[in-house]
Amino acid sequence: MRSVRINCKETYFRVDIGSPQEDPLHLFHPCTCNIFRTKAQTALPSLRSDLARSKPVNNMFELANVASIVLDPFWGDRRKEEELLAKDSKHLTVLGLAHAIAAHRSSCYAFSSALRNARGKRIIHPPLFPAFPGYHIQSYYNQAIERMDQIPKEYDDSPANPTIVALPLSFLRAEKELEENDKVKVMVYSTLDGLASQLNEQTISAAIVLVWPDSMPSTLHLNHVMHALERHLQCGGTLDMYPPPYEERRSEVWHSVKKVCAEVAEVLTGPARGFDARVVDAYGTIDETVPLGHPATSLGVSPRRGDDKFHPWQVAVYLNQVRKFAMNTLSLPIFFAVKKKKDVANVKEALHHSTEDQPPKKKAKMMKPQVMYLRDAKTERRRYAHAMKQKGRHYK
Repeated sequence: MRSVRINCKETYFRVDIGSPQEDPLHLFHPCTCNIFRTKAQTALPSLRSDLARSKPVNNMFELANVASIVLDPFWGDRRKEEELLAKDSKHLTVLGLAHAIAAHRSSCYAFSSALRNARGKRIIHPPLFPAFPGYHIQSYYNQAIERMDQIPKEYDDSPANPTIVALPLSFLRAEKELEENDKVKVMVYSTLDGLASQLNEQTISAAIVLVWPDSMPSTLHLNHVMHALERHLQCGGTLDMYPPPYEERRSEVWHSVKKVCAEVAEVLTGPARGFDARVVDAYGTIDETVPLGHPATSLGVSPRRGDDKFHPWQVAVYLNQVRKFAMNTLSLPIFFAVKKKKDVANVKEALHHSTEDQPPKKKAKMMKPQVMYLRDAKTERRRYAHAMKQKGRHYK
């Protein structure tokens, strides 16, 4: 009689993925959750590539394909653009698949439950294509699940595109007297029209912090800057708008600009505009009292004299308060004012010459006080009579 050996342990610790129509773990499963049948930015909001954010995805493989392309460290921008435009792209990496699985798990109950039941077991995924695509999907799937919990919540597919921080002219010293950081691009503008020109020349960024000016802008300049903002955020992103530091002597203008900011936020977020980015209005929503910790009052009510520019330490204090206030919408680094460096050449020269080589210092000339006093000659003669030589006929 022939005996048959059955590996029960291997059978128990494996999960065979079924057909794509029934099994939610299949990469081609037509899931009905809100991250599919829409743009890729819904599932991966931190993507900065316009083409990637606007590409529609219908299943988890298409989402993993987009993430794999834009997060591939060995591809340049041109190669990524060509692959995103390809209709039958089969490119896939473990990192991109891990991002797609993590995004799907956080937004779909059915997929999250199926993934939890398969945790700790070897997942057997059927082939995706008749021909070999250049990778083993079963191995990729299991590696991606192991790396899924290592995916950072905030990642950057385009480090060359920093967050733009637009500041009015009163923050002029921020350009040169703040420590440089690769994650932030500081822009100082004199008018909103000038800011629009700077934004049009800058590479696309998905995160913009706009600090409003302390004077009333014109309608034409507002239209120009709104078009420039739409160029950067047409496919999604974040726009945070903040007031300039509150000044008691300019309170009337400050409140007038606040109303303009609220109107701009309403126009950008209106259905007719079709603006997909998230707009955070931290200026127009201020009532009679300013919330605790708001950047508007971080420098007090009289932070400068006249139209003087803010000191570097004031700029750092204000921007760090903006950073704390915006933690729920975007990530900003800590700002530091540049420390003044001593003249090293003068210090070395002073140490080189010893005190022995130097001539002795001249004594400072004592300045006599310029005073006037009255002198009584008769009183003086009586005072010094005993010391004076007597002259006369009797003393010869």
